[in-house]
Amino acid sequence: MTAASASRRPGGVLAIPAIALGACIALVAAALVVSVARAATDPDGLGCAPAIGSSIDGVPTPVVCADSGLRPAVDGFSFPNWGGSGGGDTIATGTLVALFGAANVCAEMTAGVCTPTRAAQDWADQMNAALANGRCEGMSVLVERLFAGTERLAALDPAAATVSDLQRSRPSVAQSIAYWWATQVTPEVAKAAADSRLLEPSTIVRDVVAGLRAGASETLGMYGRAGAHALTPFAVTYDEPVYSIWVYDSNHPGTAGRVIVDPRTETWQYQGSPATTVAATSPWSGSGPGGLEYTPMSVRAGDFTAPFSDDPRENVFAYTIAATSADPVAAVDLRLESAAFTVDTAATGGADTPSVVAVRIEDDGTGYGTVAYVRDPVPLLVVPRTGELAFPVDVSIDGPSIPWVRVHAHGIPDSATSVPYSIRVDAAEGIRITVADGERVEVTIADGPDSLDHVPVVGPMVVRLRTDPATDRVEVTQSAWSPAEIP
Repeated sequence: MTAASASRRPGGVLAIPAIALGACIALVAAALVVSVARAATDPDGLGCAPAIGSSIDGVPTPVVCADSGLRPAVDGFSFPNWGGSGGGDTIATGTLVALFGAANVCAEMTAGVCTPTRAAQDWADQMNAALANGRCEGMSVLVERLFAGTERLAALDPAAATVSDLQRSRPSVAQSIAYWWATQVTPEVAKAAADSRLLEPSTIVRDVVAGLRAGASETLGMYGRAGAHALTPFAVTYDEPVYSIWVYDSNHPGTAGRVIVDPRTETWQYQGSPATTVAATSPWSGSGPGGLEYTPMSVRAGDFTAPFSDDPRENVFAYTIAATSADPVAAVDLRLESAAFTVDTAATGGADTPSVVAVRIEDDGTGYGTVAYVRDPVPLLVVPRTGELAFPVDVSIDGPSIPWVRVHAHGIPDSATSVPYSIRVDAAEGIRITVADGERVEVTIADGPDSLDHVPVVGPMVVRLRTDPATDRVEVTQSAWSPAEIP
């Protein structure tokens, strides 16, 4: 866009006059075809306006609805999203303290050094297993915050002139990315993301336009056959009959991608870079609600619920359940059943109900984990689910009225669509883990402030865990089971 066609608002947002629309781009035969000759209208009343001669990464954008001015080549990271872990690029104790406060994280503090509680450390371990699959969420959030000025570039690297100058090898950069990645699994952020997944794609477009015009920061998430992925939206253009949400994509540094939405059919497809046409079989595509989410930056402002805290002032949830795998292609979901509700994230991708907040942990591959927060201490059946049963699966459960426990299933034969064990949680009765015939799991229990108990179990077996109120120790009993007990 030229200086003559728009004025810059505070926050770097360009104000677009609400006048008649200009030329357009049509999505034809699953490819983008530029058409600048036909006049367009504004059927959705978004106030999009002609911007003669404007373009993004060399692609003409003759009708602009909103544009913050962010450009990935300068305002995005020059390095790509990465997997694996090590050194300073993981969720460390300092990250936990920054997220949840020392009172909720530290079992003790000696000479300024925090020793985390067992539950806090295990939560970090599980999140790091998911973080190793990709850091797109943290990179997308940090890029937007740096552009908006809510994070200072000089605080990450005083020598950097632009975001593209930053290097992931610098601890301050890697640690900041890990921090913002972790915010996605807090219930506050998870709820906002889950709420937005109920919206039609065209409503997501409208919300992104409104946010960009108001100078508000946000991230965009998408779910498809390729898993889940986070993006930073910076502009919306209209190319009759479709809208393009232009984004910074950490998988394609230096170039702009776009989510193309057809409001007539409420369908969407993702194009990773302007040089790539949209294939009909694109793994990033969908229709109707559920495939796109829009998360305002305001919900990441802090004061997050500590998922491992037993203090009801800090954690209003009866149960916190995390399901992850260390393998980057293993997608792990949860089915939660009680007398009052059933939630299956394999079908819904997440949940925001009066009883449950659940979120899939975004990354950039086929794998993901799932975190669920259950509000009421109702008797609950927990069944982890994955289609990649050859890989290990970890499920941890914690709550004010139940002992912290993690169930580690070793490489499981690919014989079913559910992990062959189930967990029954009852605030009054404790936890019961039912393991199928011939399967091996390891049950880890925080038995007191300074010890962990590791209980190997070979099915068929039922393991019962209850906290003795007299000693505050966890009682463990094992007994036989019948096949009918596995859901």
